[in-house]
Amino acid sequence: MSFKYYVKIFSTIVKLKLSRQMIYSANFWIQILVDVAVFLIQLVTFETIYAHVDTINGWNRYHMIFFLGTFMLIDCIGMSGYYLGLASIPYKVRGGLLDMYIVKPISTIFFLSFEEVNLGSLFIAVPSLYMIAYSVENLAIKVTVVKAVGYIILIVMMLLLLYDILLIFRTASFWIVSTEALEGFQAEIENFSFRIPGIALKGVWKVLFYIVIPMGVIATIPTQFFTQHLRLQMWGFVILLCAVFTILSHVLWRFGLKHYSSVCG
Repeated sequence: MSFKYYVKIFSTIVKLKLSRQMIYSANFWIQILVDVAVFLIQLVTFETIYAHVDTINGWNRYHMIFFLGTFMLIDCIGMSGYYLGLASIPYKVRGGLLDMYIVKPISTIFFLSFEEVNLGSLFIAVPSLYMIAYSVENLAIKVTVVKAVGYIILIVMMLLLLYDILLIFRTASFWIVSTEALEGFQAEIENFSFRIPGIALKGVWKVLFYIVIPMGVIATIPTQFFTQHLRLQMWGFVILLCAVFTILSHVLWRFGLKHYSSVCG
């Protein structure tokens, strides 16, 4: 299948979902308000912490606001694109609904991932970008082409890494009857990484959140690059991390498909 073919499929999915969301507009706006409320609560939490301390491992309140804005940006793009689609995989595996996806003339994982696009989440990008711009101004950072392009590249890489982590957890449904506990664990890891930036982690915790389940790098690395600097070794680490998790997630997915028991026999 050509890239153009997948773009056409994706645009069709987006049009259908947008039409449906406009029909149920109340749900659309309620979801936006809930998302904004969640991030405002987190912002208040950080403001409360920085009312008592000046810095956390070299980061002041404006570094933390940039971190939060970056996390919001990555989260809203992921939520609007693949998050809900990946979340539905265990249900479809257990219910035998995967059969209808496997026989379609398109990549099974692509269709599953982007079937549940949620464009309402993209509105969170507005406050996210405002927080980032506000932080940049108060940190007196000179915005250059290199910084802007590097930041965008890192955001794309973090979106890929987040996708891989979510897919790995969902593929467990091929072998485990109930994955609710595992999904709950992944959600708690993500929430923890949302509240605690990677620069605050030490020792075994840094290994856990940087290598084993690397949620800790998702917003921390782009923030470090834009507000401070990122060593060449860290660029290499991030590239290697994305490559390893992309390979691992797709190997596990294909292995799971081979062992999937179709309801059709």
